[in-house]
Amino acid sequence: MHIVLVEDDEVIRETTQIALERFGYTVTGFEDGRDGYEFIASQGADVVLLDLMLPTMNGASITRAIRERSNVPIIVISARSEPIDIVQALEAGADDYLTKPFDMQVLNARIRTVVRRFITAESAQMGFSPQSEDPEEESSVSLDTQGIPEVLGPTPGHTNPTPRQQSSTEIRVENRLGTLVLDTARCMVYVNGEEIHLTPTELRILMLLTEEVGHVSSREKIAYTVWGYEWGGDSRVVDVHIQRLRKKIGAAMIETVRGFGYRFCA
Repeated sequence: MHIVLVEDDEVIRETTQIALERFGYTVTGFEDGRDGYEFIASQGADVVLLDLMLPTMNGASITRAIRERSNVPIIVISARSEPIDIVQALEAGADDYLTKPFDMQVLNARIRTVVRRFITAESAQMGFSPQSEDPEEESSVSLDTQGIPEVLGPTPGHTNPTPRQQSSTEIRVENRLGTLVLDTARCMVYVNGEEIHLTPTELRILMLLTEEVGHVSSREKIAYTVWGYEWGGDSRVVDVHIQRLRKKIGAAMIETVRGFGYRFCA
C-alpha cells in the first residue's frame, strides 16, 4: 500500500517513513505542501498523512483540495492539540487526527482503521486514482478472515487464507430509504438518483444511522464506531461530521435528539 507523507520537519518525516516502511508500506515523503498535493493529484495514493503547518500550502488546504476529487483516507499529524484545531482539520475533510509526539504502533493502527472503513463484506473501492473518472474501473481489496486488507500485511499471529479459501462471490446490497439509496457493497450513495460523494467517515456514520432507521445513536457510539477506539475527545467532532453529512444528503434526513444524539429519518 502506498502512503504519501507530507511533513516539513525532516527528522519526523524520515523517522516516520522508516517506521512505516518497516511495517511493509511504500512511502513517498514531501517537505513542501504544494509538491505533496501535486504528487497525490497526479500519481495517486492509498493513504495520505499530513502535517498542518506546511510551506506553500498548509494541511487544511491540501485536505480540502483532495476532497474535491477523492475520498482517499487522510490522517492529520500535528503538534497542535487544541479542540478547535482538531475540529477544523476534520471539518476540512480529514478522517483522523493524531497529535505529536505519537507512537508508531498507534499510527499503524490508525492507518489500518481508516482503510477498514472502505471495506464491506466482500469488496471495496479505495485510494486516489487520477484515472478514476471511468466508473467502470474499480480497484478491489482482498480481505483476510479478520476483515483486514491484504495490502496491510498479515495480522500478528494470523496467516492470511489462500485464494481457494476466499469467497469469490460479490455481494451487493442496496438499502432504499425514501429518496436515499445506500449501496453498501460499492460504498456509493444516491439521493433522488444523483450520486453523492461522501468521505469514508461520512459514509461510516450514515451506515451506522441507517442500520436501524429511527433509532437514536449517541455521539459516543458514533465516535467509537467510526474511529475504532474509546472516545475521549470533544463531541463537537461528531457534530461537525453530521453537519457536513446533512449538507450533502439533506438536513431533514438526520434528526438531532437533544441530549441523546442523532437518528436517521427516511
